Amino acid sequence: MRWALYLVWALPWCAQADTIYLCKAYSGGMFWSSATCSQQKATLDRAVSVPDSMSWDEKVKMGEASWAQGRAVAAPAQPVVVQQVQNPQASRQAECNSLRDSIANLDSQARSPQSGQMQDWLKQRRRELSDQRYRMQC
Repeated sequence: MRWALYLVWALPWCAQADTIYLCKAYSGGMFWSSATCSQQKATLDRAVSVPDSMSWDEKVKMGEASWAQGRAVAAPAQPVVVQQVQNPQASRQAECNSLRDSIANLDSQARSPQSGQMQDWLKQRRRELSDQRYRMQC
């Protein structure tokens, strides 16, 4: 990842910049593109400026390094939570109720006017919670 930063610093300041886009297809897959994501029928995840003189593979490697660095910075620290469970059945039931309420809240939000990107996020989050609820056999 650091090699990409050194590469950028080593380039002459007069070099022309190009932009590559990390796009997320509506079907869920992600890909790099030199055209804007809306032209590819996808949503934008990240735009990265890269030197014009690089090959496509080098541009993608640089974009991936930038993306990985951005994800590392944006990832919240995972707190360590220690819980003493008195009654596992009551705790499980409380978690099932919480999942049910969260799904109902997402359904309510999805019924109100939202952008396409927000609707996609709500759908994905609802699916995650429903899967978790199914795994818990609620």
